[in-house]
Amino acid sequence: MKFPRVVWAGSIKNMGFGTPRMVVTNKEQYSNFIKSYNNKMNVYTSVYDYELFRNSKQVDASVIVDRAFLDFDSHNEPISKSWEDVKIVVNKLLELDYKFTFFFSGNGFHIFVFGVTTYGNSNIRPVQEFWRTVQSWTKNGTLDGRVIQTSRLRRIPNTVNMNSSECYYCIPLLVEDLNKSIVEILQMAKSPRKIPRTEYGNKLVSWPDVKPIQLEMAKIDIPERKGSLPLLPCLYSATMVENPSHEARVYLVQWYRDILSLGNRNIDIDSQEKITETIFKEIESMTKKDDIWIDWNPNVTRKAIEYIVKGGYSAPQCDSSLIPKGYCIGRCWRYPDTDDTQTTQDL
Repeated sequence: MKFPRVVWAGSIKNMGFGTPRMVVTNKEQYSNFIKSYNNKMNVYTSVYDYELFRNSKQVDASVIVDRAFLDFDSHNEPISKSWEDVKIVVNKLLELDYKFTFFFSGNGFHIFVFGVTTYGNSNIRPVQEFWRTVQSWTKNGTLDGRVIQTSRLRRIPNTVNMNSSECYYCIPLLVEDLNKSIVEILQMAKSPRKIPRTEYGNKLVSWPDVKPIQLEMAKIDIPERKGSLPLLPCLYSATMVENPSHEARVYLVQWYRDILSLGNRNIDIDSQEKITETIFKEIESMTKKDDIWIDWNPNVTRKAIEYIVKGGYSAPQCDSSLIPKGYCIGRCWRYPDTDDTQTTQDL
């Protein structure tokens, strides 16, 4: 466990309350934070560590990219399907002798696969490519693609998942547990499992080579919509999670504003009000699905949308923001063909 580190606590969906993301500087502060919120809220910490902190906030560009966080979620399917995929992936990791550890999250499963350390947001793309390899191993498609980002949070072990039907604990798992049924796993998760941290395997993953975005030929699929407005794959990945970063939420609203205003920076007050209401309704509808934005607060969200819409702020651009900051998950329709005269600033 590396300190300082980022932590966050959030209420169950639609209660509209949560702490800001904050930084704890040592193990005692970390333990006190958990004790303060466990069993009252969902308690999280960052997937990745950071080299630098400034003004009680992490420096995003100093992120230490040394692992892949694999999240298995059955969504509306039986949780046994996630467990089946986890068994397949764990056995493959054992076969390859890759270093990993894994958990039941209280509603699904997490696997951490450790690899060669790199630094900076832009280095997340090789990890995203590794995720695609792991996805090809699975049978039921329960490996969630929304989590391959440096700002992602993960549930702290031995804390309660307030979103699960029985308030199960997030517990560490052992290879010996692969012989257990999902019913046995759920039974274990009714209480904390305080066992020594166990990692398997000896080899660090050498992350796959990836081409620069402009050289990639294949374009990734358009994500399934959670609302009625189109959404970039990168913003889908960054915002369709429990606690998106502040920057990701701002980028989302800016994107919607550009769509609804047709890229016009100056719009009249009546149009501002209509666009604000449309964006608000869009985000409100998304928060009612899955475990998305569990700290949703309608008053705070509406004020933020009004500010961005009135300010005429434009959507983030691929080359200047989304790619260098690690948001991009692959070339999509928005990035132009190399022989196209369209620029990434066009919608």
